Amino acid sequence: MNDWIKILRPYNSIMSGTGVIIGALLVEYFLLYGLLLGFATGFFITGFAMIVNDILDINIDRINRPERPLVSGKLKLKSARYAALIMLVLGILSAAALGALELFIAAFFALLSFLYNWRLKRLGLSGNASVAASMSIPFVFGSLIKPELNSLIISLAFTAFFAGVGREVIKGISDIEGDAKMGVKTVAVTKGNRQAAIISSCFIILAIITSYIPLLLDLKWWFPYGTGITVVDLLFLVEIASILKDNSSINAYKVKSRILLLMLAALVVYIIQGLI
Repeated sequence: MNDWIKILRPYNSIMSGTGVIIGALLVEYFLLYGLLLGFATGFFITGFAMIVNDILDINIDRINRPERPLVSGKLKLKSARYAALIMLVLGILSAAALGALELFIAAFFALLSFLYNWRLKRLGLSGNASVAASMSIPFVFGSLIKPELNSLIISLAFTAFFAGVGREVIKGISDIEGDAKMGVKTVAVTKGNRQAAIISSCFIILAIITSYIPLLLDLKWWFPYGTGITVVDLLFLVEIASILKDNSSINAYKVKSRILLLMLAALVVYIIQGLI
């Protein structure tokens, strides 16, 4: 079970599902049926992407992460393929139950995640952007269940996008050895760790800036959102300082893990605001 958790990385799936719920709550959609289906869509499509990542990155993981379940042989490749298919089917069915638009979005991002793991990852920053788009779409997807799309949702989506790009660039620093040997042209591989650290920091700063747009759009967001997001943003600045000071692959691995936790904390702030 522990190996399945490692390959599924459920925290990523939970974050995607939660993002969908936040998007729905922020447009005042409260029907349990729709919220559960929305969460399921985000959870299963992301789960599909996580498993496909391990399947298609198996050669890179032999260098960067030899302890991963597929590389170590603790899980069979055939079993992982079946699990990915099950996740994909469940995600598509959940989206289809919500409507044609939701089905299209879910199918598109499932395809995008496959293309990223298959080819786009090798393109560097554009590949990072495709992953970040998958991180930002849950907010939009959730609001479209009602359907309603407003400037508040769009601003949150941009915040998630910029933070996602920043984290992906840092992830490229942590995986530079295997990526370089396999011809994956991440920012770290093509420009070096220092430049990658600077570029990732710029994107995270953009995320911090856009995180304050909701305060300008709606006065009720000043509390608790304003307080909570300020704490999270300050911790983001700490991580920026860390990666700029030490852009080794070892520190990058630690920073990208902590940034994921901060993104989860930001989701908590969003959902608290959405429930008020």
